Amino acid sequence: MGSTAPRQFRAIIVGGGPVGLCLAHALSHAHIDYVLLERRENIGEETGFGIALWPHGVRILDQLGLLEEGREIYLPMKDKYNLWPDGSEIGHNNLYETIEEK
Repeated sequence: MGSTAPRQFRAIIVGGGPVGLCLAHALSHAHIDYVLLERRENIGEETGFGIALWPHGVRILDQLGLLEEGREIYLPMKDKYNLWPDGSEIGHNNLYETIEEK
């Protein structure tokens, strides 16, 4: 006969990118045990990287309680350039500055 005790739930997260780390954070707050698997030795590669957040991404950071910490380390983006593979400009706008004003 099986036990009537509740079974311990454990999640497996594959990938330590932005989504995997966000899920790990949410599971931690929900007191759900998890293991995060990442093939790279370091999550941030030495070549550099960046993450640009649209308003819905900022709202998620706020809901996770990470917005103020993020604001302490973010670098504002004022202009957006789209380039062809040869480096010539397709277009330019100040979309991010407009979003920040709202």
